[in-house]
This record gives sequence, C-alpha cells and structure tokens, in this order.
Amino acid sequence: HAFSANKINELKIGYTRYQVDAAPFFQGQSLATQLGIPGINDPNSPGTGGLPNIQISGLNSLGNGDWFPEVLHENNYQLLDSFTYIHGHHSFKMGGDLRRRQHGFFQVQNARGDLFYTGQFTSTDPNTYTVPLADFLIGYTQSLFRDSQTGTYGMRWWEFGAYLMDDYRVTTRLTLNLGVRYDVYTPMVEEHNRLANFDFKTGLFVAPGVTPGTSRSGNVATNRKNFSPRIGFAYSPGGDNKTAVRGGYGIFYDLQADQNDTELAYNPAPGVYGSQSFTASLGPTPVMYLSQGPPPIVFSNISDPNVSGRASAAYFHNPTTYIQEWNLNIERQLMKDMVFQVGYVGTRGVHLTYLRNLNQATTPTWTNFSGPTGNEGRPYVNTVPNIAAIRTEGHDINLINNGLQVRVEKRSSNGWSMLNSYTYQHTIGQATESETPNSDGEPQNTYNMRAERGNVAPDFRHQFTSAWSYELPFGPGKSFLKGSGHAHWLAGGWQLNGIISLYSGQAFTPFLSYDPTNTGSGGPRPDRISNPYDFSSSPCGSRQSVNCWYNPTAFAFPAIAPGQPVPPAGTLYATMFGNAGRGSLRGPAFYDTDFSVFKDFKFRERGQLELRAEIFNLFNTPQFALPNNVVDTSNAGQITSTLHESRQVQLSVNVSF
Repeated sequence: HAFSANKINELKIGYTRYQVDAAPFFQGQSLATQLGIPGINDPNSPGTGGLPNIQISGLNSLGNGDWFPEVLHENNYQLLDSFTYIHGHHSFKMGGDLRRRQHGFFQVQNARGDLFYTGQFTSTDPNTYTVPLADFLIGYTQSLFRDSQTGTYGMRWWEFGAYLMDDYRVTTRLTLNLGVRYDVYTPMVEEHNRLANFDFKTGLFVAPGVTPGTSRSGNVATNRKNFSPRIGFAYSPGGDNKTAVRGGYGIFYDLQADQNDTELAYNPAPGVYGSQSFTASLGPTPVMYLSQGPPPIVFSNISDPNVSGRASAAYFHNPTTYIQEWNLNIERQLMKDMVFQVGYVGTRGVHLTYLRNLNQATTPTWTNFSGPTGNEGRPYVNTVPNIAAIRTEGHDINLINNGLQVRVEKRSSNGWSMLNSYTYQHTIGQATESETPNSDGEPQNTYNMRAERGNVAPDFRHQFTSAWSYELPFGPGKSFLKGSGHAHWLAGGWQLNGIISLYSGQAFTPFLSYDPTNTGSGGPRPDRISNPYDFSSSPCGSRQSVNCWYNPTAFAFPAIAPGQPVPPAGTLYATMFGNAGRGSLRGPAFYDTDFSVFKDFKFRERGQLELRAEIFNLFNTPQFALPNNVVDTSNAGQITSTLHESRQVQLSVNVSF
C-alpha cells in the first residue's frame, strides 16, 4: 500500500507445503513370511513388507534396502511486513518476518532388518572366514540390526525476525548502509510431547509429562540475545567515476541445517521408537536362526532403569548459530568495457552446530567396555548402564575463512567477452558435520575439541577460473564477408567458448582403520612421525604418484596409554590419541578445460537453427580422487578412482521460430 510517494508498506502472507511419500518395494506383502523367515512382516505395519536387507560378505545384497518407507510432510506459514520511508538523503526500511514451521516425519533405517553373514559359523579356520554364503544357506546370522517407529513425529517451531536499516547518501560519492536485525528461533517441540532429552548433570533422560519440570522442548531454552548489526559503504574517489571502493560487515543468525531436527523424538520416549542390535561373539552360536526370525522389538521407556536403545541430546542452553562476514574491495574501470577488481573477504562461523558422542569413554584403557553391560568406561554407565553413544547437538565449534579475490572482466564488445578470477583462501576450524567413520566430521576425542582444529575440507587454497566467448568476425554485420549469399550465410554466426578451471589440492585427514584407544572414538588418528611427502623410505615408491600419494610410514600408532593394568593374553594395551592434524594432507590438483562451438543459421524473419558442439574435459585430463587416507592398510596412499568422467563430446540442435 502506498500511503504517499515516499511511504510504502508491503504485506505478504504465504503458505508452502512439501510432501514426500516414498514407499518401499513390496509394501504390505509378507514375502519374508512366505519364504520361511518369521517375525519380519507385520500385517499391522505395511512398511515392514518385503524382505530384510541380507548382506553376504563378498556378494551383492539381497532384499529391501535401507531408509524406506520415508514420509515427510512439511507446512510453512509466513507473515511478512515491510515499510519504506524515503526522506531527503535517507531511505529507511523496517519490517518483520514471522514463520511457523511444521515438520512431520517418519523414517527408520530398516523396519525389516539388516542381516549379516560373514562365514564365521561354517569356516574350519577361526581366523579366516572363507564361505559367507554357507552361513546364509544354513540360516546362521552373524549380526542383526532392526528398528521401528509407531507413528509420524510432528515437530513444531517458530522463527521471528525484525529489522531496521537506513541507506544514507552522504554525498554523491559516498553512500552508507546502516542497519540492525533481531532474530528469535524457538526450540523444536513435538506436537504430542513425544520427545526426550538427556540431562548431563543428573545423567538421566528427561521428558515432558514424564519428568517433573521438563518443558515441551526437553528443557532446551530459547535464545533471545540475537541482535545483529549491519554496516556497509560505497565510495567513489576522484572525479572520473572510474574507481569504486566498497566494504561491509554484518552478523547473520540462522538455524543451521543438520541431521538433528527430529533426534530428540527418537530417544526412548514412551513407545514411539524402538531398535534392536545383536552381534555374535566368537563361537558357534549365531545371534539369530533364519528359520526362527528375530525377537520382537522392545520399545524402551525412560522410566525403565534398564532403558536402552538409541540416545540423543541437545544442550539446554545452546547459543544461536551465526555467521560474521566482512569484505573490502576496490574496483577500477581499465577501459570502457574492462573492469579490474581486487578484494578481501572474511567469513567466521560462530557457535556452529555439531553432533558428537558425549558418552565416549573418557580414558584410553583396554578395560573399557569389558563389564557386563559392555559400556564400562563411559561417563554415564552408572546412571544409564545400557546406553552407549549419546549423539549430542552442541553449538560450540567455530571456523574462519580469509580470502583474496582478484577479478578481471571484459564485457561483451566486438564479439568478445571474458571473465577471469583468482582466489587465494584458507579455511581453518574444528570440523564439518559427518557421521561417516574415518571422515572429517567425527572427532577422535570428543572431550578435546581444540585438538580438532585444522584445515576444513575442501580448503582449495588456489582457485583460478577463466571463461571466455568469441564471435568469429565473418558474415553479415561483421568485419569480413559482410555480403549476402550462401558463402556468407555459412561463414557467419560462429561462436567459440571456453572455460578453464584450476584448483590446488583438497585437504584431507589421515585416519586409522580401528580405534586403538578403545574409547569408542569415531575418528581415530595416528601419530605423525616424519614428513609424509618424503619418499626416501616409502614402501610404495620413491616419488609421488597415484600409487604412492603420501608416505604411509610417516605415520605410526600412538604410544601406549599410561596407567593401565596388565591385559590378559591376546588383549592389546590401549593407546593414546594421535597427534596427526585434521586436514594435514593434500590431494591432487584439479585441471579442466571445456570448449564449445556454436553456429547459428537464420532463416525467414524469426527462424533460427543453432548447432552446438560441446567438449567437456577437452584434453582428457584425469581428475584424480583423494587417496586412501587409512594409513595402516595395505593400499594406504593409493588413488584408485577419478572424480569425473573422461572427455565427453555432446552434439545438439536447437530450432527456434
């Protein structure tokens, strides 16, 4: 609504819905029961239809895969109002944005079960399992995982933001942008209060309606201190209007996307989620006979002193994640159609969301996990003895990126345009989120996050890109063969294009194949004892190659942890945590050239035929993937795959009329 020429108000009301209903193969069909595997298909739960996911070592899997069915129903409501007032040299803007999020979700790993067969029970050699298929044929299961969910979770939360800003034109050469924003994000609640949290002070689960004094959010508090200033400027020095200096600083709050949006609902709250996991010990007894099927899933309850199963948590007082950004750049017009720009850009992530196990054993020793519950050594074994990992959302890690950016751009003139850019940057921090073992996401010691500070992948230090386009000077309207006729028609309308991309190597981290600390570490690292790029003593080659990208003998198992009792025969001492840094190795550089040729044929008044020949990876340069980063394996340091396809040629015809 326009109140006047300089006062305008805009009101928006919005609604969006996103829906996924992905069903598994054979939904509602009791195939497992028909094939003599009881206890898998539940007629009251159509999502259990089909077969379990049968994994036989060395063979392709059989049966239904994981993560189906998947049900996701999202509703998003928005009310946004903004008011603009222009007065003199000022342009004021203010407004607010209110959003209601509804997130309905149903997904488990495999309600039919994951069954594993390794050859343990039919092998004549206890150290070598030779025929895993034989175990399956006699129905002896080595390990089993199965989980179930009785209904869809309905997560709910609010988001509110308000802002005030002023674009102030101080002079014809200087403009200031000044503003402030305020944001509030309420913690998630479940529509029927079916969530639980873990109280690290008491070492017990808490849940609304079950534990007195527990809020609907599981005692996760709302942070109301999220004020964020914004400042920017644009200045044109001199009198030729060919130079511009720009800069700015701002803080930006937001909910960081992670995998924890429904995790508290998967805790052992009353009768909603249940799981079972069994692994056979060395010996002749399997965890399950295929002909008998698995036992029923137990839906654990936090009121049970022997509560077990999956466990997650969120800190009660997590600060809101925010990003600080600042930049300063200078742009200069070199010619009428060419611009040069150089700038510095900085970004700092503060209170970033990170998931990690806060029930990892605290001290490296071989005695961890050796008692009756299998959880001895964990800090909460006395209060929740049957709970293993507690995946905890904490907003307590940071990263920073500093970058130099240089750009030369030639706008299209005389049939030629070009954009060249170079970036030198460095990203350092404490990790990126990933739950894959031996990835850059898992810390080796969850209680020492300072040791996780290092290069954050991919951290390409040097990046250069050149893109250009050139129209050949032949044909009507060009410098040569301007006339008409078939020769001129064939000579005109040609265009050449190219893109050159050069990147230095990606950062990656050395890991060990197992956890020698015996603490349940998700990312155990070795000790670095020499230069990994010194190949004088390398077992894989005398120089760097795809078969020997780094020297694996530059790494070793850490020293034995002190203070352990003497282990029994056949049991190893636990080691200390490794000193190899995160992101301390570098992968292969990336070089790529793409090229294309276009030819336009014009016919009649509006008709056009375009022939396109595009060549990707023109010089067929191999783009090698990262080498094996598990340093204690036989192929450590070897590169066994590429990132992209070899040269590809694509021909196409476009007709427009």
